[in-house]
Amino acid sequence: MNNVAGFRSTEFVWFTGVVEDRHDPVLLNRVKVRVFGYHTENKDKLPTADLPWAAVLMPTTSSGTSGVGDGTHGLVEGSWVMGFFRDGPDAQDPVVMGTIMGINDSGAEPTMGFNDPYGVFPREAGTDVGTRAVGLDYERKVPVGVYEPEDAYAAEYPYNKVRLTESGHLIEFDDTPGAERINIQHRAGAFIELRPDNKMRTRSKERYDAMTQWIVTITGDASVNVGGNMSTTVQGNANLAVKGNSNIDVKGNSINRINGSSVTYTTGNTQLQTQGDINVKTLGDVRVDASGSLTVRSDGDQFYIAPNITFSAQDTITAVADHIFLTAHTSFGANGPKYSINATEEIYMDAPNLKGEIDNLDMSISELAIKTDNISMSATSTIDLEADSEINLLTTTFNADASSEANITSATTNIDGDSEVNISGATTNVGSSGTTNIKSSTLNLNPGGTMSPFSPSSPGAEAPILHTPDELLERVDLPGVGFTDDEATPFLIEIEEADTDIQFPTPKYSVIKPDGTSSVSQQIDALRLTGRSGESNSRISGWSGTSLSATDTQIPETDSGTISSTGKIINDTPRVKYVNQYATRNKEIQPALESIIISAANSTGLDVEIFSGGMTPQRRTGSDRHLNGYAADVWLYKDGKRLTVNSPDLHAWVQAAKNAGATAIGAGIGYMGNVGVHLDISAGNTVPANSATYWGASGRSANAPSWLVKIMTS
Repeated sequence: MNNVAGFRSTEFVWFTGVVEDRHDPVLLNRVKVRVFGYHTENKDKLPTADLPWAAVLMPTTSSGTSGVGDGTHGLVEGSWVMGFFRDGPDAQDPVVMGTIMGINDSGAEPTMGFNDPYGVFPREAGTDVGTRAVGLDYERKVPVGVYEPEDAYAAEYPYNKVRLTESGHLIEFDDTPGAERINIQHRAGAFIELRPDNKMRTRSKERYDAMTQWIVTITGDASVNVGGNMSTTVQGNANLAVKGNSNIDVKGNSINRINGSSVTYTTGNTQLQTQGDINVKTLGDVRVDASGSLTVRSDGDQFYIAPNITFSAQDTITAVADHIFLTAHTSFGANGPKYSINATEEIYMDAPNLKGEIDNLDMSISELAIKTDNISMSATSTIDLEADSEINLLTTTFNADASSEANITSATTNIDGDSEVNISGATTNVGSSGTTNIKSSTLNLNPGGTMSPFSPSSPGAEAPILHTPDELLERVDLPGVGFTDDEATPFLIEIEEADTDIQFPTPKYSVIKPDGTSSVSQQIDALRLTGRSGESNSRISGWSGTSLSATDTQIPETDSGTISSTGKIINDTPRVKYVNQYATRNKEIQPALESIIISAANSTGLDVEIFSGGMTPQRRTGSDRHLNGYAADVWLYKDGKRLTVNSPDLHAWVQAAKNAGATAIGAGIGYMGNVGVHLDISAGNTVPANSATYWGASGRSANAPSWLVKIMTS
């Protein structure tokens, strides 16, 4: 070497070459470069292994020590580089200063020098700057769900600063006027994007957050759509404050388990409505307190079962029925200023002790039968026992005490007291139009007062007031049983069938190590079929074989896109094909549903892409309608442009699909990015037969556009 002292050559010798190896055994970022004008392309004469290692000048963002800053360069096999020889004309100590970009018109030839020996780079025809940087990338992110916006990518050269790694990781700082973005994206599709409208969009297959505190402030609306199950566990207290209304819709069962007490406060009305049974069970007491009226109404029977039953009223107790049976195993007590029992046929009271302590006792019936050990009636005003047919009082002791009048009258009156019968009042009337029988070992009729025989048919006698059931019924405001239309509305639950089919296609590229180790990718799928080099090597690199054209500089509008070039075609003209191979719902659909889609395409001349098809229970997401291929989500194209929901051509296709047999269709502004259409034949198969037949934004029928409602209801 002429430069034995080192780095003091009188000549500065530049070079241009191609990197053929970057796997530095001493991990110093060195590469092997085949230099034009110094090295032959014949690898038999000069193998890659014999090339000298070249140091790589790192930018000042790398400290060059202790791994601080940029640790590695971004050179790959096939990179064109420029540098210089530190030893001058001896050309044995190369240093790489930077890369040179160009336009590729052919793929790599691994058997020749100045090429990637693995046949991977260059991957595509065209500029080495990359399609994302020059605004030529048409692979847009498909919006998910109702609210996610369209892809905001609208880059223009030279404003988008792109960092793309060889496996497909992407970082963009896009300064394109009106389309400024920051995008960090994983090779598999997960991303974080800061959009031009100051909004942020994220996506990932799964997300795990661990933190000591989480504070979220949202000044507008918030929506959370969960296609599967959702669990929330709070180790401490949980507080939910709602300034407006709160609605919880549950299509299945609702179970609340509370280990402590449950308290509900409301300043307005409280309603409990159900179309089934209501059961209240407790190991303690049940108490109902009402400052106003308390009404219990049923069209069926009512049962009150207890060792002791007490009805207590400060004013009036009214019982109205065709038959009244009052039965208690221990005692029956009625306490109130007024007590009226009116039956059109009979009243039957059966209890060991029957007591009534009231201001007025009025029983107006056809037949009265009271059988008990002791009967005691005490009224501060009047006692009236009146029956059209018979009064039968059978007891050991009978006491009727009224400060005003005591009246016991009927066609036939029987009072049988084995021990004692006492009837007293300022005026006492005991009688009948037929027979009056009073039997007792001791009989006291109005002691100390006057006795007036009375019969309903006695001339001049004042007949007691008899209250008919209708008269008594008018005293009680009984609401009807059953629900009005407004009351029944809450039972019509329509929960959004959220479109949560998040698609993560197999990554396009991956790193291929010299020993063949790699991650899954579309590139590796091709590699398994073709080998690492030689014939069909372009499939390994992903070489497209086409050059840039003037039309490639046109950026598609936000609401349109080009038709994908992959997927199973099930109809040639118009074209109907699957593009769902990377989606969660990646199964084919039912043949009957395929026929409906093809029929609609033939009727309208529109091309169709099925981007979300069938799914299995194991891969279930979102609605059950897609299970076993009974539903599909589609995009429609005319002249290569994707149609929006405002397009009359799209409306015509929907009409044709309905005519061909589609039983449910979803579309509209705010639904699947304004471009997707859902259709299915799942009713009676994977969802109930009476499920919704049309819907729009948020999966709600109320949000369906008028044109869709007209199609589905006509």
